[in-house]
Amino acid sequence: SSSSTASRPVLSSLRELLYRFRSARPLGAMGCCQSSVAPPETPEARSRYKKIYEKWEHMREPAIEVSSKMEENWQFFKGPELEALMDDLGLIDLAFLIDCIKAGVPLPRQQEVPKGAIIAKDNLVKIKGGCGYGLAILVLSYPWRAKGHPDPNQLTCKRLLNVLKMFLKTAKKKGEHFTMGVMWDYLVLPQKKIDGTDDRTEAQKAKFGRALHTMNSWYMDHRTYVLVFDVEIDDPRPYLARGWCQFELRASGLIKDCRCLWSLAGYEAGGSPNEYYDVREAATCGASRKPPMAPPAFAEMLHEGSRTGTITFTAGKADLDVVVKQYELAFAGALKKTKTLDFRFLGWSDEEIKELARALTYAKEKGFLNDTEDLNIQGNHHTPGGRAALQLAIKGTDIKLRE
Repeated sequence: SSSSTASRPVLSSLRELLYRFRSARPLGAMGCCQSSVAPPETPEARSRYKKIYEKWEHMREPAIEVSSKMEENWQFFKGPELEALMDDLGLIDLAFLIDCIKAGVPLPRQQEVPKGAIIAKDNLVKIKGGCGYGLAILVLSYPWRAKGHPDPNQLTCKRLLNVLKMFLKTAKKKGEHFTMGVMWDYLVLPQKKIDGTDDRTEAQKAKFGRALHTMNSWYMDHRTYVLVFDVEIDDPRPYLARGWCQFELRASGLIKDCRCLWSLAGYEAGGSPNEYYDVREAATCGASRKPPMAPPAFAEMLHEGSRTGTITFTAGKADLDVVVKQYELAFAGALKKTKTLDFRFLGWSDEEIKELARALTYAKEKGFLNDTEDLNIQGNHHTPGGRAALQLAIKGTDIKLRE
């Protein structure tokens, strides 16, 4: 993380509060139908999962050869910065996740993931092949469906299956043993039992706390893929109506490469292709990609949404205040560390471009753009008025505007 050392304890405590609020949603809250939620730990599900567990627990690591080009890309995309965060947070092999979905078993909590499905520093070679235009790392941004388990009936997982298979197929084009690492909170952070009983050891609780320090970095990184679950669900609180999801979406879009923030709604609108390079622009822009907002504007949007009921928070104002502070820290951390701001081919009009200009004006005033060199807005639909707003925003900096 590029945030200052002094801010890290604050970031950690805020993140833990926010995570607890998010995972503590009661079943049936806000009109969600309780009867549709089946207990994940049924004998049938456990039996099916046992077979998957045995397969992955005893899986031998294959010998994988990483070419000099792959290693060069890993370094160029700053993979080592994420590697440094993996002491307490191992990613999940995408192939394991797909096995679980195909078998119809609910996702296991972190403590029940077989060791062969965990991607850590000692087997990081499995994701060094890359994927498309980014790192072979996929981060999920999605709404939890129930207390104790994010997807007890596999509704989210089943909806994700096609796009997950497409990503895995793309990663394996570099070799059959390559894969993608998935950052899915429930599978990478030690969890309580589904009934709320906390059977975690003190070591696991400490690991949970330390791993929370790194969570923002996975979303904000320039070349990790973030997949936004922005489709309609059987809940009156869709993705954009949840304060936590608004934060993840906005934080993910601060400095992300224009091809690495994905909308599930856009992917499905394009016919859910099984080839990465057949995916239409709707999957990487449109509904999912919003311009960066200055922290005061983000706070105002959330307060107004909370007042009108269009954005909900599990813990009310306390939750809202945590999200606002989180975004303020994320904005500063992201903008201070990037040299190139890449907002190409997003279909933005003057309205979005001027929102970007306001965010950059705020960042300039705070000294966050001192190391930024390029701002690329090629392929958007702005007018000279939008361009003028951007030029004014970066006036006095060393940033070169590219169109």
